[in-house]
Amino acid sequence: IMQKTLILHVNLAKSSAANSGHIVTLCPSSNGAECAGSWTQGSMLFIDKNANRRVDPEDRILRIRRQDISHGKLEWRAFGRRQYLQFNPIGYLLHQNGNFTYCDNSGDPTLTRQFVVNSVGRVRIALDSDGDDIREDSRGRAIRCS
Repeated sequence: IMQKTLILHVNLAKSSAANSGHIVTLCPSSNGAECAGSWTQGSMLFIDKNANRRVDPEDRILRIRRQDISHGKLEWRAFGRRQYLQFNPIGYLLHQNGNFTYCDNSGDPTLTRQFVVNSVGRVRIALDSDGDDIREDSRGRAIRCS
């Protein structure tokens, strides 16, 4: 459920930026009101007219994802270690791309999930291409949890 919700939010961020003509920010949010906390705790998607990663009076919250991960950890790894995604009015990410990786608390590598968001905002889900029940990253290596 978490992976589908986040993919929907990434796609909604891309289309909302294009439709509104403004920057749209997707960030971790533990309280649904500000960019703070970890991706595991939840996230927030909003029109961010001045791109400051804060919900100002002229901004509009589009979606909030409450914590739906109690049995693992979700991380966003991106260029520059930025813990947010921002889409410009043509639907491209601003100076970043990266991946969301889910790691189950059990440490079972068959439960690891990952999806990559490229610089034009397209999502690619990591697959198990060699049949060992462990998904591989973009370089063909088994996804590992830290």
